[in-house]
Amino acid sequence: MRRRRFIELSALSLTLAGLYLKTMVPAVHHRLHALIFDLGAGMGARELVPDPELLPVRGQVVVAVNPGLTDFFVGEGSDAGEVTYLFPHGATVVLGGTQQAGATVTRPDPATAADILARCAAVQPRLAGARVLAHRVGLRPVRPQVRLEAQAGSDGRFVVHNYGHGGAGVTLSWGCAQDVAREVGRLLGSAAGGV
Repeated sequence: MRRRRFIELSALSLTLAGLYLKTMVPAVHHRLHALIFDLGAGMGARELVPDPELLPVRGQVVVAVNPGLTDFFVGEGSDAGEVTYLFPHGATVVLGGTQQAGATVTRPDPATAADILARCAAVQPRLAGARVLAHRVGLRPVRPQVRLEAQAGSDGRFVVHNYGHGGAGVTLSWGCAQDVAREVGRLLGSAAGGV
């Protein structure tokens, strides 16, 4: 139970560290006394690290009233930037979507929303005419490979990088939090004269 709680706190730490460091001036870290910094900055890592391999992939979804769906659906279209999915969440259903590499506009596009609704209704006719509650757009941080590694600073401190998960961030978060916890443990062991 303790291990599970530690992993849960690590996952929370990744999220909070990402939000915090994204807004910090990078040069401020010299005033902090931590030996290890956990960097899960998402798209912010592109400028913060910097990491030119990190690219945005725009995702747009529509949130609608759920007409009673309980099953998830994911299907890819003929266009690489098009994926159709239905994710029921109780009274609502998330309908998607897009995966537009390099796009950075975070405003919902009405034509894209109409296309998402039409594709989802074609898969599940009960969605035809569903009341739309919200439109959401986000930039998924994608790189050729997730970056999860420790980087030593010239001052003897470390940054543990953990970003580039793309649209799989939630799916990968638990495993990555475990890997970060292991890496931090290894670094703390090394700093204390251990392994």
